[in-house]
Amino acid sequence: MFDRLNAAIQPFAPDQFVMHGENYLRSLGVTRQKAAYLVHLSTLLASGELDLAKLSRMSDADARRLLEEGDLEEGAEEEEEVLEDASELGEDEDDVAEVIEKVDENEER
Repeated sequence: MFDRLNAAIQPFAPDQFVMHGENYLRSLGVTRQKAAYLVHLSTLLASGELDLAKLSRMSDADARRLLEEGDLEEGAEEEEEVLEDASELGEDEDDVAEVIEKVDENEER
């Protein structure tokens, strides 16, 4: 799945996921729920409301506290919901994590 997304979405960046939207992701074989997660997460990343680099440097407890307290700009509750939902994807969690990691790497460039 990652290879298919990487080939179809260039540059592989959050704004491209937002631009293409859920229907395009669905046409690539992404489930409805995962397409919604990807577009929502990409919207937060593209707007700067969610900073994965900052979260990755925090302890789990501090990251959760930041999300729960709403110290991020608007949408902290939605960010927490997306992160929790992504962690509940089970066997497909690795696919989502790989996409998120690739998007984050491209953001840093």
